[in-house]
Amino acid sequence: MQENINELIDINLKLLAESKFGKLFRIDFVDENNKRLRDSKRFAEILVKKNLIDLEPTKKMRCDITEYGFNIAQNGGWLNFISTQKAERKKAEQENREKENLELELAKSNLEANKLNKKIAKQNAKNEKNNRIATWINVVIGIINIGLLIWQILKNK
Repeated sequence: MQENINELIDINLKLLAESKFGKLFRIDFVDENNKRLRDSKRFAEILVKKNLIDLEPTKKMRCDITEYGFNIAQNGGWLNFISTQKAERKKAEQENREKENLELELAKSNLEANKLNKKIAKQNAKNEKNNRIATWINVVIGIINIGLLIWQILKNK
């Protein structure tokens, strides 16, 4: 049963959805050849685990399709549902890979920006030191010029 479980689920989910009131006895489950399923109890338990049916509580012979199971049956069946899920998982994995790549590129870019910022900070510190020296030189030259100007004025008198 395991090798074709999805096909069996698809067939029997459709059978349940089309049955009166969405109910069947588990002995009415069929295989791909429309013959009675041999291990219907185990098959019903699989459908319960997948939340496709509820079993009648006392004897567990009657299977009632769940709303979830009915929606799957109405929207293309179990095989379509599985195919859609695989496609969505694949798309999500691709989006995650792309996101991780973008995050990696951003991290690399941030590291480069940090290196550049450090280099600029060093250059700014050096420029600040040079500006202080240049300022003192200009002040000294200014004082000398004022001194020379005063000396010339006093000399001419």
